[in-house]
Amino acid sequence: MPSGRLASWFASMVQKLKIYIETSVVRAYHDTRFLQRLRETRRFWSKLPRYHVIISDVVVDHLIQEYESYTGPARAALELLKDFETVVFDAEASRLAMAYIRKQVFREDPVRTAVHMAMASAQSAHYVLSWYYGARLDAITQDRIGFINFENGFSPIRVVLPSTLIGGPK
Repeated sequence: MPSGRLASWFASMVQKLKIYIETSVVRAYHDTRFLQRLRETRRFWSKLPRYHVIISDVVVDHLIQEYESYTGPARAALELLKDFETVVFDAEASRLAMAYIRKQVFREDPVRTAVHMAMASAQSAHYVLSWYYGARLDAITQDRIGFINFENGFSPIRVVLPSTLIGGPK
């Protein structure tokens, strides 16, 4: 029988799944350049009450930095996040991010990717939802994330597209 953090993760599977929403999902809610992704994001968003949703201060900072002022798209994007638990990049997440970076797990944008994966893992999320990473992280990379998490006392996570979590396009 698993103990400690892993036992807690298994027990949480009986409750609501905990999902970490990455910046690209929030951005896609208002992005009219990709209508299918916009529709799938909004369909996913309507199902969020089923989940325990977390976002990070990193996601909020990315959104604020992307827009020159706190108006228009930035305000709309940030408004979407107001009811979710916001977690901070702490020492535990930093230690795990450094482990990913040391082992060169990520080819593209390794620091930003490591930060998001570590934030989700440190908070015992079951899934990272991302249009960006969900399409780029192959099964072997995800297995490496899981192995490093295990080595460092964290539970496994899966990185998926929002449509994968709730079922394909409708």
